[in-house]
Amino acid sequence: MEIEAIIAGCRNFEAKAQKALVLKYTALLMGTALRYIKDYHKAEEIVQNSWINILNHFDSFNSSKG
Repeated sequence: MEIEAIIAGCRNFEAKAQKALVLKYTALLMGTALRYIKDYHKAEEIVQNSWINILNHFDSFNSSKG
């Protein structure tokens, strides 16, 4: 699934698109979290909470700003 289709699907709260987004970027988010928080379980919790916020507020995402 291309990123444009994923973004469009996430704007419509489509589970398939949300899953694709999570699968595509979780490793990147986890790597970033682990650079700041050395505790794996805390980093995992932060990433999970981040995804909840990202997906719940995706309608306000502006792709021109990143």
